[in-house]
Amino acid sequence: MTEIKVGSRVCFSRTFLRNTGQFTGRVPFAVGSVEALEDLGGDLLIAFIRWDDGVEGRVNVKNLI
Repeated sequence: MTEIKVGSRVCFSRTFLRNTGQFTGRVPFAVGSVEALEDLGGDLLIAFIRWDDGVEGRVNVKNLI
């Protein structure tokens, strides 16, 4: 697995999309850049992402590729 770091281009993982039932719409095709990372302790690392459509969001890096 590639390490996600600031500046990485990311999208949602197939496993995350399947587990949440997101097969259509914009989310399965969303691509963005990691703006910052925040370590919340343990194994929880949050990525601050600016999606290519201009939307900003926070996502657990385990749900990204």
